[in-house]
Amino acid sequence: MSHAEEVLITSCKTSLQVWSSQGSGSMNSIHTYKNNGEIVPNSLNLINNRLVTTAHHGKPLLHIWPINSPDEIKNPRFVLPGPANVYKVTPDGHYLVAGINRTLYIWQISSGTLLTAQEIHLCPITCIAISLNSTHVLVGAANGCVLVYNFVHLISVEDVHYAQKELGKVKPLHNLLHHTNAVTDIQVELVNVNPRFVTSSLDNSCFIYDLRTGQPRLHIVCDEPITSTTVDAVFWNVYFGHAAGDIVQFSVSGSTSGLVHFTAPAAHLRFAGHSGRINCVDLNRTNELLVSGSDDSCVIVWNIESKQILNRLELKTPITNVKFLLNTNTFDPHYQPRYIVKELQRTLEGNAYKSFECEVYQDSSFVCESDDARWEEIDSLRKRLHLVSRVNHCLVKRLKSGTM
Repeated sequence: MSHAEEVLITSCKTSLQVWSSQGSGSMNSIHTYKNNGEIVPNSLNLINNRLVTTAHHGKPLLHIWPINSPDEIKNPRFVLPGPANVYKVTPDGHYLVAGINRTLYIWQISSGTLLTAQEIHLCPITCIAISLNSTHVLVGAANGCVLVYNFVHLISVEDVHYAQKELGKVKPLHNLLHHTNAVTDIQVELVNVNPRFVTSSLDNSCFIYDLRTGQPRLHIVCDEPITSTTVDAVFWNVYFGHAAGDIVQFSVSGSTSGLVHFTAPAAHLRFAGHSGRINCVDLNRTNELLVSGSDDSCVIVWNIESKQILNRLELKTPITNVKFLLNTNTFDPHYQPRYIVKELQRTLEGNAYKSFECEVYQDSSFVCESDDARWEEIDSLRKRLHLVSRVNHCLVKRLKSGTM
């Protein structure tokens, strides 16, 4: 990790820590979060770079810490309807999305309101991905099915004002049935216009789809089960982590549509250093470094061009999450992150179906005044739309220069 401004957050079954390196070949722990339980794999999330949050393995709990504090938020407690299989925060930092057994739940963070509970699979949910502008939710399952939903349809009063016994009424935009085994990861291209997404599975295959049409562009067959995946910012390269411990790089930009057999990749495309299943991979913001976590209890930082190991961190238990983070005095003890979090509703019954209509313009700012007179600033990248949503009664005002 030669980039001093970037730090690395890692979790294993016993710890959640932040690491830094000054190019010395060793990694130094600069922050530790007090954690009393095992963390669900791929459940490490940041909320607007102010909060760190994870899901508790085997228990119906979320844990949330101020990003520069070792102590988690104790009041309120974030209790779920059941233990989470997978857990994500939308890129705009406004919603929590959790897969609990076969049901997809979405909460508004600032109010704790449960917006939807959709029973969408016959098998447990295994992975969730959310598009950059939070317009689409993609869900993978243990039976190989991948469903793509319009986010607004999931939380809209018009579409999901059903009683709790009538779950699963929102139809997906796409129902993709190309995989024959559990879907292990979904990654969406980091663009707002016509993005692509990639799915990987234990059936040794990967598919690249067009998000708008749901049509597969490329089918990649590997020689081992794929357990974790990441893509670079321009979607030129996909990195596959395998069950046997290898990581391989596949060039999307140099491939045509159709079927590709990517077996026995050349040495210059292979990252060799782990001895156990790859559980998580991530790229830094310049796409020069790759980090991986494995069942062998090791975290490795790689130079992508040379495939050389830059840093190796040996922990005591299997690695469950790795994530790069840009450090802009985030861990300064004098920094006081501002946030609003509330206790999570566990059922839809009793929700007040109060709605509001607002106009959102690109690069515009709005504020919402909720019933308890708290204010939350909303910065949106979406173009103009009319959104009718099940949330607490809000008064939306356009921010004017110097006034509200």
